[in-house]
Amino acid sequence: MRVKVRVFARLRELLKNREIEVEMGDGATVKDLLSILVEKYGEELREYLFLKDGSLKDHFVIYINGVSLNEAGGVHGILRNGDIVAILPPISGG
Repeated sequence: MRVKVRVFARLRELLKNREIEVEMGDGATVKDLLSILVEKYGEELREYLFLKDGSLKDHFVIYINGVSLNEAGGVHGILRNGDIVAILPPISGG
């Protein structure tokens, strides 16, 4: 199956693109997707997304087809062919 990933701000810099497609096996989860991205884009992405214990930093906002990650089953939620996953980094300003 194929999943689209849209990223913003610093994540766009790390992935060198605003949208990518990722090929995944059936039954893959959001956590699997994030692992694939880290494998492809390296340690800097891992350090940006995850805490030392391997858990996703809680200040990221992730949507699956416009539904927040928490409502879509969390990082263990199953993805489907054609899903669009948007990952928004923390936003600050003043």
